[in-house]
Amino acid sequence: MAVEQAHHSAPSQYVQRRKHQPLTFRILSGFLDVVGFLFLAWLIAIAIEWVGMMLIWPEEGSNHSERMLSQELTYLNDDFATSISGSSPAITAFDVATTVKFYVFEWTHFIHFYDWLKEAPTDASSIRLSIARVAWQVADFFQSFINTTLIFAVRVTVATLSMPAFLLIGTAALIDGLVQRELRIYGGGIERAMVYHHVKPWIKPAVMSTWFFYLGIPFSIHPNLIFVPAMIVFGMAIFLTSALFKKHV
Repeated sequence: MAVEQAHHSAPSQYVQRRKHQPLTFRILSGFLDVVGFLFLAWLIAIAIEWVGMMLIWPEEGSNHSERMLSQELTYLNDDFATSISGSSPAITAFDVATTVKFYVFEWTHFIHFYDWLKEAPTDASSIRLSIARVAWQVADFFQSFINTTLIFAVRVTVATLSMPAFLLIGTAALIDGLVQRELRIYGGGIERAMVYHHVKPWIKPAVMSTWFFYLGIPFSIHPNLIFVPAMIVFGMAIFLTSALFKKHV
């Protein structure tokens, strides 16, 4: 019995510790969670692209990711005039991709190191020559790695610029839901706590799963086809959660 009580008290103690953590620590922890999420999504996007090069589009090679990058920027240039920052999303995404390419591949001399691996002198040792041959064999994968990283940077920019729309829709849905809740309370309506508990968990996945899916898909797709349905689900989840929130918790 004591073991069972200790087992049930452990989660509550953890929640209490989380609540009493300093605000600065919670902000830092949240920032690290976001960085870890983006890093994992970046690795998955690269892995998907490489698997596709080996199994699905071997004849295209790195041209597939290069075409994707061009198409992503075309979507932004053709259908989005300005963003919340006042500039064109296409220009913003291009600037971000250029900055990422400079700091990740050029400033770190990563590209120069790879070029050095490929260019082995004729009098080099057998190990050095073998490394150079391998570097030449995976050159297409390395170029795909660069292209996929730039695509990832463009998509992160697009997803970030879409967050104010989520905020506006969520605010409108919250206000409308609270109004409906007050009307239900004063009208003697029936509380549907089961619906509330089933809908509430959809709020966070409506945003996070959309990011994860959009950052990892190995083909170009218009951002509206990804984010508009996600915004609808997000808004409906907040509306139903606030409208069906119980009077007594």
